[in-house]
Amino acid sequence: MLSLYEQNKQTHYKHYDYLPETLEEFYSIVNVLTPKFEGSWEFVFINMKISETKALLDDSQLPDFINCTIYLPLNKLNKVLEEYPKYKPVILKPYEQYMQFLSTLTHPVDKKAVSYIYQASQRNLDTIKEVMQKIDEDCTGDTITIRDVQKEFSYTKHVYTSQVLKDLLQRNKSFSRNFEIWVNELGTEYAYNSMFKQVKQLLLDKQQYLLGKEVHNPNAVHIDGISITRLYLLFMNSTHHKQLDSIAYIYYSNDLNMFKEFTYASI
Repeated sequence: MLSLYEQNKQTHYKHYDYLPETLEEFYSIVNVLTPKFEGSWEFVFINMKISETKALLDDSQLPDFINCTIYLPLNKLNKVLEEYPKYKPVILKPYEQYMQFLSTLTHPVDKKAVSYIYQASQRNLDTIKEVMQKIDEDCTGDTITIRDVQKEFSYTKHVYTSQVLKDLLQRNKSFSRNFEIWVNELGTEYAYNSMFKQVKQLLLDKQQYLLGKEVHNPNAVHIDGISITRLYLLFMNSTHHKQLDSIAYIYYSNDLNMFKEFTYASI
């Protein structure tokens, strides 16, 4: 397999078995290699000559157990791609770039740690690269575990308004915990305004759904209109963002007397 990539200051090279400087050196190694017990032999070429790059791309006799990754400066890369457009590098999405970078580390990363790192870093690839290279260098085990990365990454799970609203409407057990985290993170005023806005939109979506029109909000499909309307009325009759706790408590407790007192008192 042959792959082309741009070489620049931010390039992190793929983990390799061999780094030949010339095509002649490459073939001298390939001629004595036998298949691995598992996987392929990884060869990396950095800024090789254009003529040698083309010669390698023309070689149709390379064994299946040989994998070549070629890194070229942009000017060289463009010249090669003029004749070999099928090797144009795929533009990777941020998460794909993240996974590709992890593959360049000396130590494999445990599956649980992969997700934790991405979320804890707030998907910042520069931060990930800087910290993970240090962890990789310091790692003394066979793999990088979640304990290894927790020493470097501090992670607090973010709770979003949409999740808290869903928990409230469905009276999920997770509501109280998520509500507290959410309010502490956003502040009462911002949290109040954010949920009020989403409740109004949800009510409009529910109206559209009942009219037989397509909506993309699953809550508008699965939650009954009366429940949505009751929560909307609590917000509509509130007079201050500090009443957010009361709105949440009245709705979650499903106390009709408190609902009537709150709405009538606000009229």
